[in-house]
Parts: sequence; C-alpha cells; structure tokens
Amino acid sequence: MANQRTSRPPVIRLFPDHAGTVLWLRDPVDYAQTALSTTLVAALQGWERNYYESLTEENTFRTKELARSFTAEGNRLAGIVAAEVGSGFAVEFSSYERFSRRRYFNSPMPATNPAAATCFAALLEADDAAAAELAAPAQEEAARRTADWAAHRRTPEGA
Repeated sequence: MANQRTSRPPVIRLFPDHAGTVLWLRDPVDYAQTALSTTLVAALQGWERNYYESLTEENTFRTKELARSFTAEGNRLAGIVAAEVGSGFAVEFSSYERFSRRRYFNSPMPATNPAAATCFAALLEADDAAAAELAAPAQEEAARRTADWAAHRRTPEGA
C-alpha cells in the first residue's frame, strides 16, 4: 500500500550535496530521469559547480557575496523547476547561507514541461513503493505482536 498523501503537493527538494544532482525526493534524483529542459539542467549543474567553487576548505562560503549569490540563484532555479513540473508539486529550497529561510515554490499553473511532471510523478510512485516495501516487515511484526497479545490475553473471571 502506498503512503497516503495529504492535500499538499509532494515536495522536490533542491540542494547540492555531492550526489551529482541538486534534485532530491527521498534520495537524489538523476537529471536523466527527470525530462527537465536541457537549459534548466545545465543551469542546475552550473549552480552546483559554482557552489563548490565558492567554498573554503572548511565548507563555508568564501565571501558573503558568494553566499548571497548562491541563495538568489537557488531561489530563481527553484521557481523555474516549479514552473516546469507545475501545480502538482512544490519545490523546497533551503540555502546554506547563514540566516536564510527555507522557501517553497509552487506554481499555480499546469506544468510548462508536462514530460517532467510525468517523470516526477513516476519517481514519486516508485519512491512510495520502495518506502512501503521497507515498512512492510515492521508492520507485519507489529500485527503479529498484536495478534500474539490478543491470543494470550486473559479474560476477566466470569466473562
């Protein structure tokens, strides 16, 4: 059984983390699986590359300007991803810049790239199936314990 969704759209997270992509569901999402426009993929790759180049050896931004630029470009790209996938998804971006806030981008319009929306829907379905498969043994164990407890429970005298 797949996870039940709330009325909020599923979230695509946007952040660099040495995964060869900045797109995440539960796990990193390879660009080749997304059908996002080649222009957008190139911009996401460039943004990630610039991020790593802007860091010191201690993984802090070399300057405040580089941090601000990273945040501004992340916000811009999150909005473009949201437009391509449409109103059925939200895009979350939380900058590594100090004191920045997590932001959600959700287009009120249909997808400007319906193929990307279809790909992300399929990825989410596969993600839900994998999560359900991982959860199944724990659910089965909980059901077994409940059944064992009920079978061994004593009934009150006179019942």
